[in-house]
Amino acid sequence: MKIKIIKVIIWTLVIIWMSGIFYLSHQSSQASGKVSEAVAETVYKNVDLTPERFEYKKDSWLIAHYEQLMRKLAHLFLYVVLGGLLAMAISLYTKKKNRIFLFSGIIGIIYAVSDETHQYFIPGRSFLIKDILIDSVGVIIGSVLFILLLLVIYKLKKVRNK
Repeated sequence: MKIKIIKVIIWTLVIIWMSGIFYLSHQSSQASGKVSEAVAETVYKNVDLTPERFEYKKDSWLIAHYEQLMRKLAHLFLYVVLGGLLAMAISLYTKKKNRIFLFSGIIGIIYAVSDETHQYFIPGRSFLIKDILIDSVGVIIGSVLFILLLLVIYKLKKVRNK
């Protein structure tokens, strides 16, 4: 009974996270752009990435580049978490690390493709292979991090039992 509750909780987290990604993807380009621009401006104003602060360029040029960077990092972050959640969910059915990696990767990458396909139909948004690649790398990183966490927990239990 206990494992059923855990499965429901973890799969619910996966669905909530996927729904959040869907919600963000469903925003129009204008709404999404406003959020990205606000984040980029905040980063630009508060993080000095170079000693010269690119003084030879206009601020709007830098903000546009920060915005693009923030968008890609957001893609990566969202899918790292998704990969970790999927790996956690899959680990409830198998202890074989290669299967956890394989199935969480397949599900995550299929979701990334479906997410980009969904964006294609949103005004001002587009289907980008580059985003699918970033999302896929995120899923892989998240899955690997979860598997590494499992290995660390296993090693700690082994040491503790000696």
